[in-house]
Amino acid sequence: MRVVRKLTPALERPSATARAPKDAGGMISKLRAAKLASDGGVHVAIVNGRHPQGITLAMQRKVGTYFPPTNGKY
Repeated sequence: MRVVRKLTPALERPSATARAPKDAGGMISKLRAAKLASDGGVHVAIVNGRHPQGITLAMQRKVGTYFPPTNGKY
């Protein structure tokens, strides 16, 4: 699992997040939502929702991208 401790402008660039140009907007929105939530003290993972065990594997930190809380609340 990839860990992102700080969302940088480089990560928000469409070329860094999308496989195809049409995919860029959705991923950027997910990244910004993850930043907002982690800034609020929430653990966040972006995971493929179509994977049958996606949530279970994300909880075990085996798949996805994890954003730890940044303000130390939790």
